[in-house]
Amino acid sequence: QWAVDTVAWALAVDPDGKVLASGHTNGTIRLWQLDLSQTSSFVNLGEGDEPQPWRQLEGHTEAISQFGFTFSPEGQYLASASYDDTVRVWDWQDEQSKPKILREHNNDAQRVSFSPYGQWLASGSGDHSIILWDTQTWQPIRTFKGHQNSVFGLQFLDGQSLASISFDKTI
Repeated sequence: QWAVDTVAWALAVDPDGKVLASGHTNGTIRLWQLDLSQTSSFVNLGEGDEPQPWRQLEGHTEAISQFGFTFSPEGQYLASASYDDTVRVWDWQDEQSKPKILREHNNDAQRVSFSPYGQWLASGSGDHSIILWDTQTWQPIRTFKGHQNSVFGLQFLDGQSLASISFDKTI
């Protein structure tokens, strides 16, 4: 257990299990290197035995959604959904890389989910829509409408099917 200076609402672990990402209410993302071989400490400790993030990603102007955080299946990208109405896709291992900013939603971006092979990213929003993004171009390829309230849950069932849940009490 360790304390952080802002509320963390979202967590994700990279596919290799070596990096924990935390999304915070101030819009920052912190990356923590995990060392599961150590029994006394799982994260890098700084001076005074305080855990230190490995990197911090900045760009969102509002909180990271509590459902809006995921690594791509191969681990190259970290996608984040925020109450600033954007989805950002981070090439988190490249310190010089700028995030791709996906701006098609008209309300809070609430959820992101990569397809099993990483060819698509789906995002759900407070605007009641789901957008399917091509991960080669980061362009929207389809918008799904039908929910009557915010879409806060998305899960690819296989390479072709996507399930969604909404505050409208529908799946």
